Amino acid sequence: MLIRAWLTRAPRKAGRRHGGAGVRTFSVGTWLVMVSVLVQLLLAGLCVFADSGSLLLAPYHMDAQGVLRAVSGVHVLNAILIFWVAIQLVEQTRTMVGGGGDFSGSRSPSRR
Repeated sequence: MLIRAWLTRAPRKAGRRHGGAGVRTFSVGTWLVMVSVLVQLLLAGLCVFADSGSLLLAPYHMDAQGVLRAVSGVHVLNAILIFWVAIQLVEQTRTMVGGGGDFSGSRSPSRR
């Protein structure tokens, strides 16, 4: 019962509980996650992590064939999923802050 009430409650407005600094810090953190995911994808594309192990790449390194080798393809899907989650985090944070990613504190262009 308590879990249902917690899941169905109305979302709070951004900044009401933690203040503007907390929302701004969370927003900057989500952008840092996005940049780190992009850097990791870039480095993986440059084969910097070629010697590193991954359970999903084990069939590839064992030179397995057939369905077992197809498991290695899940590694790419995992990278795409992580990239998509990072994008969703940034988009939700931009909506929470007020759109546009403006951290100056002004919520509308007319207040400048």
